[in-house]
Amino acid sequence: MSLHNAFAMLRGTRSLPTLPEAFLFGAATADHQCEAYDPARQDIRDVWEREHQLVMRGKATDFEHRFQEDIELARQLGCTAFRFSIAWSRVEPSPGQFDDAAFDYYRRLLAAIQSASMEPVITLHHFTWPVHVQQRGGMIGPEFPALFARYVTEVVNRLGQDVRRGVWITFNEPSQLIYGYIKPGWEQNYFVPPGLPAGSTFDDQVAALGQLIRNLFIAHTQARQIIKASKPSALVGANPLLLGLPVWLQRLINWNATRVKGEAGLNKNVRRFVARQLHTTATAQGVNPLRAWWNSVVQQYSILSTVAASNWWHLGMAGRLAEFLCPKECVGQQDFVGLDYYWGISRLRLDRVGRLIQAGLGRFESAPVWPGALY
Repeated sequence: MSLHNAFAMLRGTRSLPTLPEAFLFGAATADHQCEAYDPARQDIRDVWEREHQLVMRGKATDFEHRFQEDIELARQLGCTAFRFSIAWSRVEPSPGQFDDAAFDYYRRLLAAIQSASMEPVITLHHFTWPVHVQQRGGMIGPEFPALFARYVTEVVNRLGQDVRRGVWITFNEPSQLIYGYIKPGWEQNYFVPPGLPAGSTFDDQVAALGQLIRNLFIAHTQARQIIKASKPSALVGANPLLLGLPVWLQRLINWNATRVKGEAGLNKNVRRFVARQLHTTATAQGVNPLRAWWNSVVQQYSILSTVAASNWWHLGMAGRLAEFLCPKECVGQQDFVGLDYYWGISRLRLDRVGRLIQAGLGRFESAPVWPGALY
């Protein structure tokens, strides 16, 4: 029995749609996860792993020397696209100084992908950036859009003409980058780098969040303009992570985000995410079960109903976010709608909502899996 027929049987009488010939089926890598550690070209995640006593990447998968094998495996799987990310810290090891050997490696990688009849999908920022960029304020610094534009300009000038079509992702999962600047009140540490300095207040977190979102929109828009100026046919976008929520709930959350009109409103909105704590509801004697259930509902909704949990990237691109977060010139600046989808819930069972929240914050062990939201 073919897979097509097997899936058709599982879904009852409905048959699977036929995918168009232009559909790209692919595999993906990320530079920090597959390229070896280089002490002369550290990225911010190398520093994070060392400071938090996490496992350092070491040789990783030694992709630099074995990418031909991986590309051949992808070709044998039937892939028609191969996504990879450029290590910003590798091509620009010091401010304004670009490494010829690093660009030569990525040029060879591009050639190998295209020789295997696959479309390269290039990610410019996959959760990492150079230490020297962080020293100048990082992603929330006033210079960040300009620093990112300088890097993108060099990449496009050196590699852009080597790409036949040109599919570019500026920021991988921009929605997750916010967790390097805000954290729930019940957590000791930030989930991802860089984290704010010790002693940072709630107001500091909110200010950082607002500046980050604005900088990401501006940096993305400038990068898209640079890429399109070199190759007008290029496709440029991003791929935020989406939580799979019931449609009515996601619409309510997005509506809450669109009501935030200024920094004071953002402070009030995000306070529900940062300040509230999740409590167990069945440990203390004498707790009214109905009250405990209602408290759990309120607490979980308080987390979900914030800008942080909304589809803020797509809301900005649609012109539905306040201008202080997404300037007017950034609206609609994408050539495709990207998304990453991992987990979801089909209805509001509180235990599954809690597991979904934890997964969205970085704990995946019991994440609820529901493919229906992606469909």
